[in-house]
Amino acid sequence: LVRNARTSGEILLEGLAALTEFPQVDNARGKGLLCAIEIVKDKATTRTPDMATANALMGAAMAAGLRTRVVGNALAFSPPLIITAKEVESIVQTMGDVLVKWNSK
Repeated sequence: LVRNARTSGEILLEGLAALTEFPQVDNARGKGLLCAIEIVKDKATTRTPDMATANALMGAAMAAGLRTRVVGNALAFSPPLIITAKEVESIVQTMGDVLVKWNSK
């Protein structure tokens, strides 16, 4: 389980880091399978934490079948230790889809 948490956590963090291409996602951070993306108003102009958008994105993620939670202005992910690489990729893909939809409004 420890090895899987480390390996899957690296995949998760790498995938979440790719989401920093979106204007609301300032950074991704984590250790093992405890990871988060920080949500800001617009990282190009200000790095002001945006808890309202974080909460709205959490709701959109939940509606898309992705369980996450808001911690401050971050969306936190903590999948089970037995998660597979394919399931981790699904987390990242779903969150990416949510962000694409959010930014096309």
